[in-house]
Amino acid sequence: MVLQLLRFSVLVSLVGLPFILDARTVEERPKVLVSVFNNAGVDDATVLLAEKMASQIYEQAGLSIIWKNCLAQAEPKRERCIQTVDNRHFVLHIEHRARTLETDIYGVASLGEDGSGVFCDVFYDPIAELHRRGRASEATILAIVAAHELGHLLLGSHSFPAPDSEAASALYGFLDDNQLSNRSA
Repeated sequence: MVLQLLRFSVLVSLVGLPFILDARTVEERPKVLVSVFNNAGVDDATVLLAEKMASQIYEQAGLSIIWKNCLAQAEPKRERCIQTVDNRHFVLHIEHRARTLETDIYGVASLGEDGSGVFCDVFYDPIAELHRRGRASEATILAIVAAHELGHLLLGSHSFPAPDSEAASALYGFLDDNQLSNRSA
């Protein structure tokens, strides 16, 4: 159920992209660079597979993602990534858990007052717990959550349902009805 909800929320957050992006060949598609900082120490193979899966989601919407796996604090041999960030270069951090938010959140996108943003966090511990409950592979869940959070960055404040909207009520009502503790912000 949670996996289906996550997939649904990724699709909902991407619903505007096909209208924004024309149908183009792979070479002509807009490209976005995502610098990934794996601060949770997730296995490299899992991260690479999740990136591939998230790319496939966006390719269906006509957008190409270029992933760059970056230096984490304890990995001095990896290349440093961030030169500039803007609406074509985002930063995704994989952290163990949210430090200042509720502990049952899968991820968060940081948007400014103007409704745009370039930074998002994905929280690995709730993803690993969902995997342990037999819901899906870690890579699949990580891909869906990352795609969801990147969708918030790509679409800005237009990707969040208003708290009192019918869409938000339906989503959170579904969560309450199914007594699910984890969700993606």
